Amino acid sequence: MKAKLFILFVLVIFLSSCASTKLSKTMWHNITISTSEGVMTTIGTSMYFNSDSTVVLYKSASLDTIVLYEPFLYAQGNYELAKNKKGQTNIRLNTKKSDGSPYVFEGTYNKRTGLMILNQQDSKKKFTYVLDKKIVKKK
Repeated sequence: MKAKLFILFVLVIFLSSCASTKLSKTMWHNITISTSEGVMTTIGTSMYFNSDSTVVLYKSASLDTIVLYEPFLYAQGNYELAKNKKGQTNIRLNTKKSDGSPYVFEGTYNKRTGLMILNQQDSKKKFTYVLDKKIVKKK
């Protein structure tokens, strides 16, 4: 009986390690502190991966407990995933801001730690997976 359970456990581990990385229908969030004229503001960025190729970015801003800007559509576009030699997954977001200017991110997605680290114009940003949230569009 123990041998059967062990073989089943090894099979499940093997199959899960071979599974392809999918980000569809997941949301990731990042919070950055910004200072302007001595006032500290919290900037929130959320990325929602709609499908296997499209992504939407939302931004919001708050000052202490006051919401300055409710989440608004900041950029949208496509993303690509590719495995690298280290066993990690490279990710590239090709999005455009609402004014039409390009907004490109590149980085790696680490499935084990549940974090996505994206570089945008020489700055590292760590996005954390938003757990147990079912995203439903408002009508």
